[in-house]
Amino acid sequence: MKVKILTTLIILSFCILVFNNQSEGTNERTTLFVKYLPDGSTQTFQHNIEYLAGENLSESIARTCGELVADDEQIQQYAEQQTGLFFLVSGGDGMHVALPPSGKYSRILEMYWQLVPCLLYCHYTEGGYSDITPIDGGANTNITVPHRILCIGFVGVLGWSRPFSFDDTGFAGFTPFLWYEQD
Repeated sequence: MKVKILTTLIILSFCILVFNNQSEGTNERTTLFVKYLPDGSTQTFQHNIEYLAGENLSESIARTCGELVADDEQIQQYAEQQTGLFFLVSGGDGMHVALPPSGKYSRILEMYWQLVPCLLYCHYTEGGYSDITPIDGGANTNITVPHRILCIGFVGVLGWSRPFSFDDTGFAGFTPFLWYEQD
């Protein structure tokens, strides 16, 4: 009898802890981000994202990337000094590629990677979206259907930290060369 009471108390305590942690943790999540700077360097860092009402994970990551880009002085100075740039906020489920690799890489190869402009390619499935704004003026483009997008010379913040990602994620930043196609 004592074993049953003790077991019941342990299970009850465990359930209370689990439900309390779930209700407190539903509004925030720590995610690894990578910042691509105008000088070709990268910074990897952790940042808390907060879910807003009605947002899914990709939307929260992309919104947070946009906020981080807006707060970064180096990226903003780059955008003010360049012409012909596009500002993108994009997110969704699908295949994401970031080259040069957004994670850790060899210090021996660091010089060579900085000679190559950052290349991003995303192939979004259902639920993917991209908001494209030409900085010099022109019509905004909002894509909410499955699509592919390619950025060369990207400067901004990625919501994933590996060269390849197949998760819900997002990014925000500036690029001088942009190609996209709806599926």
